[in-house]
Amino acid sequence: MLVLQIILLNLLLAFAGSGKKETKITITPDQGRLITNQIQQAIDSCAAAGGGTVYFPKGKFLTGGLKLTSNLTMLLAEGTLIQGSDNYKDYGDGKRPEALFSGDNLTNVTFEGKGTIDGVDCTSPTGEEGFRGPHCIRIFNGKNLVFKDITIVRSANYAIFCNYSDGVRLKDVKIRGGHDGFHIRFGRNVLAEDCDFRTGDDAFAGNDNVNYVVKRCSVNTSCHGFRLGGQNVLIEDCRIWGPGEYKHIKQNRNNTLSAFVYFSPQDANPKLQSGDWLVKNVTVEGVDNVYIYDFAGGLWQTGQLMQGIRFEGLKVRNVKKGFTVIGDENRHFQLAIANSTFINDEYNNPAPFKMERTLIDTKHFFDLTNFDKLTLKNVEFKQFPARPLLDIANGNIVQISKVKAPAQTSESLFEFQNVATVKK
Repeated sequence: MLVLQIILLNLLLAFAGSGKKETKITITPDQGRLITNQIQQAIDSCAAAGGGTVYFPKGKFLTGGLKLTSNLTMLLAEGTLIQGSDNYKDYGDGKRPEALFSGDNLTNVTFEGKGTIDGVDCTSPTGEEGFRGPHCIRIFNGKNLVFKDITIVRSANYAIFCNYSDGVRLKDVKIRGGHDGFHIRFGRNVLAEDCDFRTGDDAFAGNDNVNYVVKRCSVNTSCHGFRLGGQNVLIEDCRIWGPGEYKHIKQNRNNTLSAFVYFSPQDANPKLQSGDWLVKNVTVEGVDNVYIYDFAGGLWQTGQLMQGIRFEGLKVRNVKKGFTVIGDENRHFQLAIANSTFINDEYNNPAPFKMERTLIDTKHFFDLTNFDKLTLKNVEFKQFPARPLLDIANGNIVQISKVKAPAQTSESLFEFQNVATVKK
Protein backbone atom coordinates (compact mmCIF):
# COMPACT_ATOMS: atom_id res chain seq x y z
CA MET A 1 0.00 0.00 0.00
CA LEU A 2 1.61 3.23 -1.20
CA VAL A 3 2.66 5.48 1.71
CA LEU A 4 -0.25 4.46 3.92
CA GLN A 5 2.24 3.99 6.73
CA ILE A 6 2.96 7.72 6.87
CA ILE A 7 -0.46 9.16 6.04
CA LEU A 8 -1.45 9.76 9.65
CA LEU A 9 1.80 11.58 10.38
CA ASN A 10 1.35 13.79 7.34
CA LEU A 11 -2.23 14.55 8.31
CA LEU A 12 -1.33 15.53 11.84
CA LEU A 13 1.37 17.84 10.53
CA ALA A 14 -1.11 19.37 8.08
CA PHE A 15 -3.55 20.13 10.89
CA ALA A 16 -0.94 21.65 13.19
CA GLY A 17 -0.52 25.35 13.77
CA SER A 18 -3.80 27.05 12.92
CA GLY A 19 -2.64 30.50 14.06
CA LYS A 20 -3.13 32.63 17.16
CA LYS A 21 -6.64 33.88 17.86
CA GLU A 22 -6.98 36.34 20.73
CA THR A 23 -10.19 38.22 19.88
CA LYS A 24 -13.26 36.66 21.52
CA ILE A 25 -16.80 37.87 20.98
CA THR A 26 -19.70 36.39 22.96
CA ILE A 27 -23.17 36.23 21.40
CA THR A 28 -26.22 36.66 23.65
CA PRO A 29 -28.63 33.70 23.38
CA ASP A 30 -32.38 33.30 23.64
CA GLN A 31 -33.43 36.44 21.80
CA GLY A 32 -36.42 34.71 20.19
CA ARG A 33 -35.73 36.17 16.75
CA LEU A 34 -33.27 35.87 13.90
CA ILE A 35 -29.95 37.40 14.89
CA THR A 36 -28.14 36.78 11.61
CA ASN A 37 -26.75 40.31 11.45
CA GLN A 38 -25.45 40.23 15.02
CA ILE A 39 -23.58 36.95 14.44
CA GLN A 40 -22.22 38.17 11.10
CA GLN A 41 -20.94 41.36 12.70
CA ALA A 42 -19.09 39.27 15.29
CA ILE A 43 -17.49 37.16 12.55
CA ASP A 44 -16.50 40.26 10.59
CA SER A 45 -15.04 41.90 13.71
CA CYS A 46 -12.83 38.85 14.25
CA ALA A 47 -11.69 39.10 10.64
CA ALA A 48 -10.86 42.79 11.05
CA ALA A 49 -8.70 41.89 14.06
CA GLY A 50 -6.81 39.25 12.07
CA GLY A 51 -8.76 36.35 13.56
CA GLY A 52 -10.65 35.37 16.67
CA THR A 53 -13.37 33.34 18.35
CA VAL A 54 -17.12 33.77 18.22
CA TYR A 55 -18.42 32.18 21.41
CA PHE A 56 -21.95 30.83 21.76
CA PRO A 57 -22.83 30.18 25.43
CA LYS A 58 -25.58 27.78 26.44
CA GLY A 59 -28.86 28.77 24.85
CA LYS A 60 -30.69 29.00 21.54
CA PHE A 61 -29.59 31.12 18.59
CA LEU A 62 -31.78 31.63 15.50
CA THR A 63 -30.03 32.63 12.29
CA GLY A 64 -30.08 32.69 8.53
CA GLY A 65 -27.06 32.24 6.26
CA LEU A 66 -23.65 33.38 7.55
CA LYS A 67 -20.35 34.04 5.75
CA LEU A 68 -17.23 32.65 7.39
CA THR A 69 -13.75 34.22 7.37
CA SER A 70 -10.21 32.92 7.84
CA ASN A 71 -8.53 32.42 11.24
CA LEU A 72 -11.91 31.92 12.87
CA THR A 73 -13.15 29.66 15.64
CA MET A 74 -16.86 29.08 16.16
CA LEU A 75 -17.03 27.86 19.75
CA LEU A 76 -20.28 26.24 20.90
CA ALA A 77 -20.69 25.60 24.61
CA GLU A 78 -22.45 22.45 25.79
CA GLY A 79 -26.17 23.14 25.63
CA THR A 80 -25.83 25.57 22.72
CA LEU A 81 -28.32 25.26 19.86
CA ILE A 82 -27.65 27.21 16.68
CA GLN A 83 -30.87 26.79 14.75
CA GLY A 84 -31.22 27.77 11.13
CA SER A 85 -34.23 29.55 9.74
CA ASP A 86 -36.97 27.43 8.20
CA ASN A 87 -37.32 30.00 5.37
CA TYR A 88 -34.87 29.37 2.52
CA LYS A 89 -34.95 33.07 1.60
CA ASP A 90 -33.01 33.80 4.79
CA TYR A 91 -29.96 32.10 3.30
CA GLY A 92 -29.33 34.35 0.30
CA ASP A 93 -31.07 36.07 -2.55
CA GLY A 94 -33.98 33.67 -2.81
CA LYS A 95 -32.30 31.57 -5.46
CA ARG A 96 -30.76 28.18 -4.73
CA PRO A 97 -29.78 28.41 -1.04
CA GLU A 98 -26.14 27.91 -0.17
CA ALA A 99 -25.49 27.14 3.47
CA LEU A 100 -26.09 28.06 7.06
CA PHE A 101 -22.31 28.66 7.32
CA SER A 102 -20.38 29.17 4.07
CA GLY A 103 -17.08 30.47 2.75
CA ASP A 104 -14.51 30.14 -0.02
CA ASN A 105 -10.71 30.37 -0.03
CA LEU A 106 -10.47 30.21 3.76
CA THR A 107 -7.61 29.16 6.04
CA ASN A 108 -7.76 28.03 9.68
CA VAL A 109 -11.46 27.65 10.36
CA THR A 110 -12.60 25.67 13.39
CA PHE A 111 -16.01 24.58 14.67
CA GLU A 112 -15.73 23.09 18.13
CA GLY A 113 -17.58 22.53 21.36
CA LYS A 114 -20.36 20.25 22.47
CA GLY A 115 -23.17 22.36 21.04
CA THR A 116 -25.62 21.53 18.24
CA ILE A 117 -26.25 22.99 14.79
CA ASP A 118 -29.81 22.36 13.53
CA GLY A 119 -30.64 22.74 9.83
CA VAL A 120 -34.36 22.17 10.60
CA ASP A 121 -34.80 20.25 7.31
CA CYS A 122 -35.38 23.60 5.61
CA THR A 123 -36.82 23.02 2.15
CA SER A 124 -36.46 25.10 -0.99
CA PRO A 125 -38.32 24.84 -4.32
CA THR A 126 -35.10 25.98 -6.03
CA GLY A 127 -32.85 23.47 -4.25
CA GLU A 128 -31.38 20.13 -5.30
CA GLU A 129 -34.06 17.61 -6.31
CA GLY A 130 -36.57 20.44 -6.07
CA PHE A 131 -36.73 20.47 -2.28
CA ARG A 132 -33.34 20.42 -0.58
CA GLY A 133 -32.37 23.51 1.33
CA PRO A 134 -29.00 24.90 2.47
CA HIS A 135 -26.03 22.84 3.59
CA CYS A 136 -25.15 23.28 7.24
CA ILE A 137 -21.43 24.01 6.69
CA ARG A 138 -20.00 24.61 3.20
CA ILE A 139 -16.34 25.60 2.75
CA PHE A 140 -14.66 25.35 -0.66
CA ASN A 141 -10.92 25.81 -1.27
CA GLY A 142 -10.25 25.66 2.45
CA LYS A 143 -7.05 24.85 4.30
CA ASN A 144 -6.75 23.62 7.89
CA LEU A 145 -10.41 23.07 8.67
CA VAL A 146 -11.29 21.48 12.02
CA PHE A 147 -14.64 20.16 13.24
CA LYS A 148 -14.52 18.87 16.79
CA ASP A 149 -17.19 17.61 19.22
CA ILE A 150 -20.10 19.36 17.48
CA THR A 151 -23.43 17.75 16.64
CA ILE A 152 -25.30 18.50 13.41
CA VAL A 153 -28.97 17.54 13.08
CA ARG A 154 -31.59 17.81 10.32
CA SER A 155 -29.22 19.27 7.75
CA ALA A 156 -31.30 20.51 4.83
CA ASN A 157 -28.61 19.22 2.45
CA TYR A 158 -25.04 18.10 3.26
CA ALA A 159 -23.99 18.48 6.88
CA ILE A 160 -20.31 19.28 6.11
CA PHE A 161 -19.26 20.05 2.51
CA CYS A 162 -15.59 20.83 1.81
CA ASN A 163 -14.64 20.54 -1.88
CA TYR A 164 -11.06 21.36 -2.98
CA SER A 165 -9.85 21.59 0.61
CA ASP A 166 -6.52 20.52 2.12
CA GLY A 167 -6.15 19.50 5.74
CA VAL A 168 -9.66 18.66 6.98
CA ARG A 169 -10.07 17.05 10.39
CA LEU A 170 -13.25 15.73 12.00
CA LYS A 171 -13.03 14.55 15.60
CA ASP A 172 -15.95 13.29 17.71
CA VAL A 173 -18.51 14.81 15.34
CA LYS A 174 -22.09 13.53 15.53
CA ILE A 175 -24.53 13.82 12.62
CA ARG A 176 -28.21 12.89 12.84
CA GLY A 177 -30.65 12.83 9.94
CA GLY A 178 -30.47 15.11 6.94
CA HIS A 179 -28.72 14.07 3.74
CA ASP A 180 -24.97 13.43 3.18
CA GLY A 181 -22.89 13.58 6.34
CA PHE A 182 -19.39 14.58 5.18
CA HIS A 183 -18.88 15.28 1.47
CA ILE A 184 -15.55 16.31 -0.06
CA ARG A 185 -14.34 16.22 -3.66
CA PHE A 186 -10.80 16.92 -4.89
CA GLY A 187 -9.57 17.12 -1.29
CA ARG A 188 -6.25 16.25 0.31
CA ASN A 189 -5.20 15.14 3.79
CA VAL A 190 -8.55 14.26 5.36
CA LEU A 191 -8.84 12.66 8.78
CA ALA A 192 -12.07 11.63 10.53
CA GLU A 193 -11.77 10.03 13.96
CA ASP A 194 -14.31 8.80 16.53
CA CYS A 195 -17.28 10.24 14.67
CA ASP A 196 -20.86 8.95 14.79
CA PHE A 197 -22.86 9.52 11.59
CA ARG A 198 -26.50 8.44 11.26
CA THR A 199 -27.69 9.94 8.02
CA GLY A 200 -30.56 9.79 5.58
CA ASP A 201 -28.20 9.87 2.59
CA ASP A 202 -24.51 8.90 2.18
CA ALA A 203 -22.49 9.11 5.39
CA PHE A 204 -19.08 9.73 3.75
CA ALA A 205 -18.97 10.80 0.11
CA GLY A 206 -16.66 12.32 -2.47
CA ASN A 207 -14.20 11.65 -5.28
CA ASP A 208 -10.62 12.44 -6.30
CA ASN A 209 -9.43 12.68 -2.70
CA VAL A 210 -5.81 11.95 -1.73
CA ASN A 211 -4.74 10.74 1.74
CA TYR A 212 -8.16 10.06 3.22
CA VAL A 213 -8.34 8.37 6.63
CA VAL A 214 -11.37 7.32 8.68
CA LYS A 215 -10.77 5.66 12.05
CA ARG A 216 -13.05 4.40 14.84
CA CYS A 217 -16.24 5.78 13.34
CA SER A 218 -19.83 4.53 13.63
CA VAL A 219 -21.83 4.70 10.40
CA ASN A 220 -25.56 4.20 9.97
CA THR A 221 -27.33 5.31 6.80
CA SER A 222 -30.35 4.86 4.57
CA CYS A 223 -28.08 5.12 1.54
CA HIS A 224 -24.34 4.27 1.41
CA GLY A 225 -21.82 4.19 4.22
CA PHE A 226 -18.95 5.25 1.94
CA ARG A 227 -19.68 6.52 -1.58
CA LEU A 228 -16.08 7.30 -2.26
CA GLY A 229 -13.21 7.55 -4.74
CA GLY A 230 -9.59 8.47 -4.14
CA GLN A 231 -5.96 7.48 -3.66
CA ASN A 232 -4.38 6.33 -0.39
CA VAL A 233 -7.55 5.61 1.54
CA LEU A 234 -7.54 3.99 4.98
CA ILE A 235 -10.78 3.01 6.73
CA GLU A 236 -10.04 1.30 10.03
CA ASP A 237 -11.82 0.08 13.18
CA CYS A 238 -15.24 1.25 12.01
CA ARG A 239 -18.76 -0.14 12.34
CA ILE A 240 -21.29 0.13 9.50
CA TRP A 241 -24.84 -1.07 10.07
CA GLY A 242 -28.36 -0.85 8.73
CA PRO A 243 -31.15 -0.27 8.31
CA GLY A 244 -30.94 3.49 8.64
CA GLU A 245 -32.32 5.16 11.75
CA TYR A 246 -33.24 8.20 9.62
CA LYS A 247 -35.08 7.62 6.38
CA HIS A 248 -33.95 8.70 2.95
CA ILE A 249 -36.21 11.70 2.55
CA LYS A 250 -36.57 11.64 -1.23
CA GLN A 251 -37.09 7.88 -1.55
CA ASN A 252 -38.95 7.36 1.73
CA ARG A 253 -37.03 4.23 2.76
CA ASN A 254 -34.58 3.10 5.43
CA ASN A 255 -32.61 0.21 3.93
CA THR A 256 -28.84 0.67 3.72
CA LEU A 257 -27.84 0.21 0.07
CA SER A 258 -24.18 -0.60 0.66
CA ALA A 259 -21.30 -0.27 3.05
CA PHE A 260 -18.99 0.78 0.19
CA VAL A 261 -19.73 1.89 -3.36
CA TYR A 262 -17.26 3.43 -5.78
CA PHE A 263 -17.70 7.09 -6.71
CA SER A 264 -16.22 8.75 -9.80
CA PRO A 265 -19.00 10.70 -11.55
CA GLN A 266 -18.31 11.65 -15.15
CA ASP A 267 -20.16 14.94 -14.86
CA ALA A 268 -17.70 16.07 -12.15
CA ASN A 269 -14.79 15.68 -14.60
CA PRO A 270 -12.74 13.43 -12.30
CA LYS A 271 -8.98 13.38 -12.88
CA LEU A 272 -7.78 10.68 -10.53
CA GLN A 273 -7.84 6.92 -10.87
CA SER A 274 -8.57 5.44 -7.45
CA GLY A 275 -6.44 2.90 -5.66
CA ASP A 276 -4.25 2.03 -2.68
CA TRP A 277 -7.24 1.41 -0.40
CA LEU A 278 -7.07 -0.50 2.87
CA VAL A 279 -10.25 -1.34 4.80
CA LYS A 280 -9.13 -2.86 8.08
CA ASN A 281 -11.03 -4.27 11.07
CA VAL A 282 -14.43 -3.08 9.90
CA THR A 283 -17.74 -4.71 10.84
CA VAL A 284 -20.72 -4.60 8.50
CA GLU A 285 -24.22 -5.77 9.42
CA GLY A 286 -27.75 -5.54 8.03
CA VAL A 287 -26.94 -3.77 4.76
CA ASP A 288 -27.97 -4.74 1.24
CA ASN A 289 -24.43 -4.88 -0.22
CA VAL A 290 -20.92 -4.87 1.19
CA TYR A 291 -19.03 -3.51 -1.84
CA ILE A 292 -20.07 -2.39 -5.33
CA TYR A 293 -17.87 -1.34 -8.24
CA ASP A 294 -19.53 -1.23 -11.65
CA PHE A 295 -17.28 0.55 -14.11
CA ALA A 296 -19.37 -0.71 -17.01
CA GLY A 297 -22.47 1.26 -16.12
CA GLY A 298 -22.86 2.00 -12.42
CA LEU A 299 -24.39 5.28 -11.40
CA TRP A 300 -21.61 7.85 -10.80
CA GLN A 301 -18.90 5.14 -11.09
CA THR A 302 -17.68 5.44 -14.68
CA GLY A 303 -15.50 8.58 -14.67
CA GLN A 304 -12.12 7.05 -13.74
CA LEU A 305 -10.95 3.53 -12.91
CA MET A 306 -10.78 1.91 -9.50
CA GLN A 307 -7.45 0.07 -9.49
CA GLY A 308 -7.51 -1.83 -6.23
CA ILE A 309 -8.79 -2.32 -2.70
CA ARG A 310 -7.70 -4.56 0.17
CA PHE A 311 -9.90 -5.77 3.05
CA GLU A 312 -8.32 -7.11 6.24
CA GLY A 313 -10.23 -8.26 9.31
CA LEU A 314 -13.62 -7.69 7.69
CA LYS A 315 -16.55 -9.04 9.70
CA VAL A 316 -19.83 -9.22 7.80
CA ARG A 317 -23.19 -10.46 9.04
CA ASN A 318 -26.62 -10.66 7.44
CA VAL A 319 -26.22 -8.85 4.15
CA LYS A 320 -28.13 -9.64 0.98
CA LYS A 321 -25.03 -9.51 -1.21
CA GLY A 322 -21.33 -9.44 -0.50
CA PHE A 323 -19.42 -8.15 -3.51
CA THR A 324 -20.54 -7.07 -6.97
CA VAL A 325 -17.60 -6.03 -9.15
CA ILE A 326 -17.72 -5.30 -12.87
CA GLY A 327 -14.32 -3.91 -13.74
CA ASP A 328 -13.02 -2.40 -16.96
CA GLU A 329 -12.44 -4.65 -19.95
CA ASN A 330 -8.66 -4.13 -19.73
CA ARG A 331 -8.70 -5.76 -16.31
CA HIS A 332 -7.02 -3.22 -14.04
CA PHE A 333 -8.94 -4.01 -10.85
CA GLN A 334 -7.32 -5.91 -7.96
CA LEU A 335 -9.14 -7.17 -4.88
CA ALA A 336 -7.65 -8.79 -1.77
CA ILE A 337 -9.59 -10.11 1.24
CA ALA A 338 -7.73 -11.55 4.23
CA ASN A 339 -8.58 -12.74 7.75
CA SER A 340 -12.27 -12.08 7.22
CA THR A 341 -15.57 -13.71 8.14
CA PHE A 342 -18.97 -13.66 6.42
CA ILE A 343 -21.94 -14.94 8.43
CA ASN A 344 -25.44 -15.41 7.07
CA ASP A 345 -28.17 -16.44 9.48
CA GLU A 346 -30.97 -14.31 8.04
CA TYR A 347 -30.97 -14.29 4.21
CA ASN A 348 -31.64 -17.52 2.37
CA ASN A 349 -31.47 -17.05 -1.41
CA PRO A 350 -32.78 -13.46 -1.53
CA ALA A 351 -34.37 -12.26 -4.75
CA PRO A 352 -32.27 -10.26 -7.25
CA PHE A 353 -32.60 -6.52 -6.95
CA LYS A 354 -31.34 -3.35 -8.57
CA MET A 355 -29.04 -0.90 -6.79
CA GLU A 356 -29.26 2.35 -8.73
CA ARG A 357 -28.14 1.25 -12.25
CA THR A 358 -26.50 -2.02 -11.20
CA LEU A 359 -28.39 -5.30 -11.26
CA ILE A 360 -27.50 -7.24 -8.11
CA ASP A 361 -27.65 -10.93 -8.98
CA THR A 362 -28.09 -12.84 -5.72
CA LYS A 363 -27.52 -16.26 -7.28
CA HIS A 364 -24.00 -15.91 -5.88
CA PHE A 365 -22.92 -14.08 -2.76
CA PHE A 366 -19.85 -12.79 -4.54
CA ASP A 367 -19.56 -11.76 -8.22
CA LEU A 368 -16.31 -10.56 -9.75
CA THR A 369 -15.74 -10.01 -13.47
CA ASN A 370 -13.12 -8.13 -15.52
CA PHE A 371 -10.25 -8.08 -13.06
CA ASP A 372 -6.50 -8.44 -12.86
CA LYS A 373 -6.04 -10.23 -9.54
CA LEU A 374 -8.15 -11.68 -6.75
CA THR A 375 -6.53 -12.82 -3.50
CA LEU A 376 -8.45 -14.64 -0.76
CA LYS A 377 -6.55 -15.70 2.35
CA ASN A 378 -7.99 -17.04 5.58
CA VAL A 379 -11.59 -16.23 4.67
CA GLU A 380 -14.57 -18.06 6.20
CA PHE A 381 -18.21 -18.27 5.11
CA LYS A 382 -20.67 -19.44 7.79
CA GLN A 383 -24.33 -20.53 7.65
CA PHE A 384 -24.87 -20.09 3.92
CA PRO A 385 -27.33 -22.23 1.95
CA ALA A 386 -26.15 -24.94 -0.45
CA ARG A 387 -25.05 -23.06 -3.58
CA PRO A 388 -21.84 -21.82 -5.19
CA LEU A 389 -20.97 -18.65 -3.35
CA LEU A 390 -18.37 -17.07 -5.62
CA ASP A 391 -18.71 -16.47 -9.35
CA ILE A 392 -15.34 -15.40 -10.79
CA ALA A 393 -15.10 -14.50 -14.48
CA ASN A 394 -12.79 -12.81 -16.98
CA GLY A 395 -9.71 -12.44 -14.82
CA ASN A 396 -5.96 -12.91 -14.90
CA ILE A 397 -4.96 -14.36 -11.52
CA VAL A 398 -6.82 -15.89 -8.56
CA GLN A 399 -4.90 -16.86 -5.43
CA ILE A 400 -6.81 -18.85 -2.79
CA SER A 401 -5.52 -19.91 0.61
CA LYS A 402 -7.45 -21.21 3.63
CA VAL A 403 -10.96 -20.44 2.44
CA LYS A 404 -13.62 -22.22 4.51
CA ALA A 405 -17.34 -22.72 3.91
CA PRO A 406 -20.21 -24.90 5.20
CA ALA A 407 -19.79 -28.54 4.25
CA GLN A 408 -22.68 -28.51 1.81
CA THR A 409 -21.09 -25.72 -0.25
CA SER A 410 -17.39 -26.44 0.15
CA GLU A 411 -17.11 -28.65 -2.93
CA SER A 412 -18.78 -26.12 -5.21
CA LEU A 413 -17.72 -22.91 -3.54
CA PHE A 414 -16.30 -21.32 -6.71
CA GLU A 415 -17.49 -21.05 -10.28
CA PHE A 416 -14.70 -19.96 -12.65
CA GLN A 417 -15.14 -18.69 -16.19
CA ASN A 418 -12.28 -17.47 -18.37
CA VAL A 419 -9.74 -17.09 -15.57
CA ALA A 420 -6.16 -17.44 -16.77
CA THR A 421 -4.49 -18.69 -13.58
CA VAL A 422 -5.93 -20.16 -10.38
CA LYS A 423 -3.51 -20.88 -7.55
CA LYS A 424 -4.64 -22.79 -4.49
